[in-house]
Amino acid sequence: MLYKPALRKVLILTGILVSCSCFGQKPQTPLVDKAFAFTDSVLKAGVFAFKRQELIISHEQAAISKRYSAAIAKNREWWKAYAKHYIDLKQPMPYHENFGITKKEYERYLQLSENPPPSRLKSLGIQKITITKKAGAISFHGMGALAVLDSLTIHIHKKIITLGKDTIPVSDEINAPVETPFGQWHGYSWHFIQSNFNSKGASEALKQRDIILCIGKSIPGKQLILTLSSKRTENGVIEKLFDIIGFIQ
Repeated sequence: MLYKPALRKVLILTGILVSCSCFGQKPQTPLVDKAFAFTDSVLKAGVFAFKRQELIISHEQAAISKRYSAAIAKNREWWKAYAKHYIDLKQPMPYHENFGITKKEYERYLQLSENPPPSRLKSLGIQKITITKKAGAISFHGMGALAVLDSLTIHIHKKIITLGKDTIPVSDEINAPVETPFGQWHGYSWHFIQSNFNSKGASEALKQRDIILCIGKSIPGKQLILTLSSKRTENGVIEKLFDIIGFIQ
């Protein structure tokens, strides 16, 4: 991983540390080949039911995060200078009363970020999704909250995935253990990052936009899993742009 150990806690708090990040790295060819071969094999053309889900994190983690984020939003200019100082020094960010939480809660927040408790899925109902396979490409059509999928195209022959004007590179092969919200599953992830952060440190207030796509199958049962999410991080405040999680059946 590109991030240096001393930066890890700072980057967790600014919302840019994710499990399948491939920051600035070019995916290896075997991984790319396997990811697109897998995707082509599991996605079939037709109209399907999409069992949409919501990821529920622990009440403790959600409560601390909400107060912490609100405090940062109220002290944006201070936060920009404070976070930049410790990123430039390549040091973990110490507690400050402006965080809006106690020192004990801050330490707990870091602990939960490093080792998050088990989360669970909550059903949001069933919607229709249409998958089309034509001329070496896979496209989608959805209504309502799934309308963002209309901009997603998987170019099997070219081995690229686009969401609107953004190209999302392959990130990782996933072999998830049974403890995950989906249970045990296998698949692949793609991760797009647009950021002003670099290996030499941030030269200005951190700004970043992420898009993460995961496609997989549960084990056993072989339910088809699709997740597509995007968030924007600026001055330590995370804005969720969209978050689609569910099963295609």
